[in-house]
Amino acid sequence: MAEVISGKRYAQAIFDLAIENNQVELWGEDLAVVAHAFSDVEFSALLKHPDMSTADKMTATATVLAGVNPLIRNLVDLLGSKSSVDAIRAVYSGYTELLDSHLGRSV
Repeated sequence: MAEVISGKRYAQAIFDLAIENNQVELWGEDLAVVAHAFSDVEFSALLKHPDMSTADKMTATATVLAGVNPLIRNLVDLLGSKSSVDAIRAVYSGYTELLDSHLGRSV
């Protein structure tokens, strides 16, 4: 439950930045890439491993998410450093809801 609440907050913050940068759809696509990467059980488990350093986690995410906007990668790094990578699904879901509303798509 806490991941959903924090995920929505992060989604709103990222959405606000995307609006400022006039890139709401592009950032939505990037978040889809992130959500897909984190749906991989092995990758997600690797990032949750307690013996893996934060620097190594950041290197792994930078490699996997090389084409993703740096601000979104920063969010992923932040969530990883807080051991909150499970919130990424909630961020993506929340962002998608905001994007659909912004574009007038029915949910």
